[in-house]
Amino acid sequence: VIDAYVDLVLEGDTAPTPPAIADRAGVSRASVFRYFASLDELRNAAMGRVFDRFLGLFDLGEPPATRSDRIVAFVRSRLRFHEELHPLALLQRRHAPTSDLAAAQIEASRELLADQLAAFFRADLHDLTPARRDDVVTTIAVLTSVESWHQSTHSHGRTPAQTRRAWITTITALLAGVAIPQGDPS
Repeated sequence: VIDAYVDLVLEGDTAPTPPAIADRAGVSRASVFRYFASLDELRNAAMGRVFDRFLGLFDLGEPPATRSDRIVAFVRSRLRFHEELHPLALLQRRHAPTSDLAAAQIEASRELLADQLAAFFRADLHDLTPARRDDVVTTIAVLTSVESWHQSTHSHGRTPAQTRRAWITTITALLAGVAIPQGDPS
């Protein structure tokens, strides 16, 4: 039932009905609610399963030796991640204002992705102060978030290739500037 829900959302049904879920899962409609008291509970269970089911999309792999190769590998990985999982991420964001669990799952996902990127670019961030390192990681995390991906590809009509190029250009410029001494802007 959980996998049926996930599959329907990934195929574009952002509000799967119990009959559609049951049909997809090959179970009776009553079985959908045997384990889940509501569709919200099922949605939350589905979001919890995403990490296990799509583990390969979360893995950035070993960082390449050169900065330019690291940037390209990171952007390629994040784009693949968003292209495949954005319907689930956007659905979760729509429910966050009314669901503490949805909000907590989003926050945990953001933290995981930011920690991954900090580890992936460790060599590039090594000599920065903790505050500057946090600034750079936060900026890259926001730039490569599902919200940014969605705005680029849907709101601005950019192709995945154009989004890829913009992200690579921006991260390259940002990381090229990490050696510049930063004064306190306040």
